[in-house]
Order: sequence, then structure tokens, then C-alpha cells
Amino acid sequence: MAVHRAAELKAFAWENIEVGEELGWVEGIVSDFQIKTHAYAVDDYGDWYLKDSPFGGRIGHPMLLVNDMARLFRLTYDVKPGVAVGLHTRNETELFRPVRLGQKVIIRGTHADKYQKRGRNYRVLAAEVRDEAGELLLRSRQTEIVGFESSAAVGIGQASGTPGPDAITGEVPAGAPVVARADGATPVGAVLPALAKHTTLEQSIAFSGFDYGWVEGGARAMRFSIHTDPAEGLRPGQPGVIVQGLVSNAYLSELCTNFFGAPWLTSGRLSVAFVRPVIGGDDLTVAGLVKRREDEGGRGRLHLDVWCKNQRGELVTVGRASALVE
Repeated sequence: MAVHRAAELKAFAWENIEVGEELGWVEGIVSDFQIKTHAYAVDDYGDWYLKDSPFGGRIGHPMLLVNDMARLFRLTYDVKPGVAVGLHTRNETELFRPVRLGQKVIIRGTHADKYQKRGRNYRVLAAEVRDEAGELLLRSRQTEIVGFESSAAVGIGQASGTPGPDAITGEVPAGAPVVARADGATPVGAVLPALAKHTTLEQSIAFSGFDYGWVEGGARAMRFSIHTDPAEGLRPGQPGVIVQGLVSNAYLSELCTNFFGAPWLTSGRLSVAFVRPVIGGDDLTVAGLVKRREDEGGRGRLHLDVWCKNQRGELVTVGRASALVE
């Protein structure tokens, strides 16, 4: 089992990013250490991850490996300490099979695109996870602003202005029924039971501070960044550590796991935008609303609007999720 880095790392800069380039790859065994560290980081101690699951034995959280996918570029690019890497703006994930405790997984990715918009440089990383037999477990597509200045706002643009007719507002219609578990009779307009999450510096460090420790023998060293050091968080103009957007992505996945059950692990799709920063110590409300139903191969797929709001009632993460219903 190993982390496969390029023989010679390139300087990390937008100009050096090559569309289509294959990044380094990771081959590892999903461990108890990894699952429990993730459980602490995202405050999700579900029985499926720590005891047993409908799939037979313990499995990993649906988004367990998404952060490892996001880190793949570090296996080809030399990112110096203190360098402003960038800001994650969007994340899309598709789930096909659960990741199991003790399973060998291979994580690969490429830089799928790069572009400029409103004076900013963006890169798109496409990645997938397969098992030892080559079966696809999950894949993701992640968009990030490359670099940032101390005067730059986090979550620029998406949280302001007049919302469009299909915008995710985080508002729940009066009298909407609350439905805890999806099934063939779940009505459009139903509201999911909300989750409450409190973020901490320690959880942010657990989530963001240990690159591929589960492959290389444990959490051997911490990487200082805007996600693990309050002083670093000041550089993009924030009051402390910026909790990685993929944490709220995991919160939304927990919401969907509770609602869809096992089908979320085999047919789930989640696309989110990170519209405001989450600062360590923030309290988030994680919620969703059933928007429509579609037929897919003789089964129903429910589509949701999902979101996270902070303690001030501001949207911090918005997205759309869907899965087949039992």
C-alpha cells in the first residue's frame, strides 16, 4: 500500500496546471483509524460505520474518501508551507458502492479543466475510487479558485444578489410535512428532519491536517493551513480557521443517509456550492426539501434541495441531492 508521488514535483501555479494530466495515485486499506477519525471530524457516529451495516459488516462514511480525492494534486505539485493554495467553490459526488472496512481502494484523478472567470483562475479536479477488482465505488468533480489574496472574500458572489426562480433559499414552506425516511409515497414538498452541527478547531484539524495518514501509518504530522491554524485563517480575512467546505458536504451526506437509507450509498448524487466560509466554532443547521420525483429504470429518484445555515441564519453551503427510493 502506498502513496505514489511524481518523481519531480512541479511548482503549484495556475500556469503550470495541464488539462488532462494524471495526478499521483493512492492505494490503501480502509482502516478503523481512518473511519473513526472521520467520524470525529464530522460528528457522525452512526452504527453502520462503528458496528454493522445493511451491507454486511462495517462500512466507511459515504464521503470518507472525498477529501483524499481533493488532495491528489499534492502528489504532482510542490505546495510549500504558507503558500495560498486556493478556495474550494464547488463539489460534485456520485456514489455507486459502499467503501468497506479493510477494503483495498485505489484513488486516481486528473486535472479535467482550467479556466478564468471574473478575473480569477480556476481548476477542476476529477477523481474516482475503485476497489481491487476495478469496480467503481465513487467519483467526484471538484472546482477550486487557485490562490487568493488577503483582501479576497471567501465564497465570493454566490451569496448575494436577487435569487433566481430555481435558487436554493433555505426557506421551508409553511405547513410542509416532515418526512424522516424516503419511500415511494414521499410527497414533493416534504421537509427532511434537520441536523444540528457544532464545528470546532480540533475537528477541523482532524479533517484537514493529516494527508494520507491512514495509508502511511497514522497521523504522523500536521499540515498547517487556513483549516488547521487560526493565524493562517486570518490571511484570507477571516477571524479564525476556515472549516473545509467538504465538512459541510459530509454533513449534507449524513442528512441524505438518514433520509434515503442504504440506497444513498449505491445511487446517491450530491452537488454543492460553498457560498460563505464556516469558521471554527460556528453552529450549523443542515436541512433539505423534496423538490421533484423522476422515474429511473422503473424506480423513483427523489431530488432534493439541501443546505447548511450558520447561527446567523446565513446560507453557507447549498446544493442538490438525489437517490433512488426503496
